[in-house]
Amino acid sequence: MADDVWTALMKGYLSFAQTRAGDMAESSGADSVSLVESLIPGATEGKPKEHLKKLKQDFSAAGAAFKPIMKEIETDIAAIKDSIDKMGLELDKSPFKREHAAAAATHLGYVLVSLDAALVKVAKKAAEPELDPTTRALLERDIRNIPEPWKKPFRNLGAGSTKAFDSLCKTVLNIHGAGGKIADRLAWDREKLRLALTLTGVGPIGVGPASAGGASLLSIDGASVEAFFSYKDDAKLGLALRIQMRAGMRGDKMLEKIIPEQAPTVDSSSVAIAFDSKED
Repeated sequence: MADDVWTALMKGYLSFAQTRAGDMAESSGADSVSLVESLIPGATEGKPKEHLKKLKQDFSAAGAAFKPIMKEIETDIAAIKDSIDKMGLELDKSPFKREHAAAAATHLGYVLVSLDAALVKVAKKAAEPELDPTTRALLERDIRNIPEPWKKPFRNLGAGSTKAFDSLCKTVLNIHGAGGKIADRLAWDREKLRLALTLTGVGPIGVGPASAGGASLLSIDGASVEAFFSYKDDAKLGLALRIQMRAGMRGDKMLEKIIPEQAPTVDSSSVAIAFDSKED
């Protein structure tokens, strides 16, 4: 039964990721011109935006001088789409097992590797006209770090697409509509090869039935939920829940009179509940 619950949960998260990756491939990653165009809204004013607009014009014209680099970028884009298709094949397997989740997660890692490779090429070509090496290097870095292509699929998500995640965050963090915050809170760490979303709630949040005084006997003083995907060594998709829990010794009105406010409560240290696609 535990394996059934685990595989269903993993399949749900991986299916969500595959759908979002597919949306990215159909919009920002449709072709080399679309990829450059997707970076422009997220570029800072000045050289980053100017250079990207110029590169889009050059790619759209498809002059002979730009065809080789466009072909290289579109090879990376083809690899993205191939990995998304392979994710789908793993997710369609029935019965869905742990090894299928691991394989799907590995293909998701390839999606991000290929996307980053394409962004490196775009950034380098866009910055190429800069004669000063330092300025050129900074411009490349700024363009490569524009998050818009991979954040865009998480904006304006369809109703119900994050229902389970929304429910978890409402219960534990007291955050309404957590799915609508994904695009803004999602962070990609290229050094660690890790994509993560962290949401933090502030307590107290009552857990369980209320006492006679109206307060829950157990409350959460603070909590955070982190949904993550790492792919540096083995591809791992997981969820970590960290909470500060307090036994409600002073939650009852009568106990408030007996136990002074400054008295220590029966607090736990941070409690972490975590699972990922590589652990039992």
